Amino acid sequence: MEYCSVQANEKMIADARNWIEDEMKKGGFNLTSKEMDLLTLDIMETSAMMGGGYDESDMRDVAKQYIASNFYPRF
Repeated sequence: MEYCSVQANEKMIADARNWIEDEMKKGGFNLTSKEMDLLTLDIMETSAMMGGGYDESDMRDVAKQYIASNFYPRF
């Protein structure tokens, strides 16, 4: 079983979604609502597994890494 010490609540998810959507738009990507929901949860999980959290700087940094590495096309 995986262990994650950070548990997201609805406000954290909503905030993260807004920050990630902003970064995606800056990168020229307009995702559907469903795609944004999936991407947000994926980025949040990635950040937590990397030892980060759900704060704005972590979410934006991971989103930028997704864009830079062309990881986002699966969405």
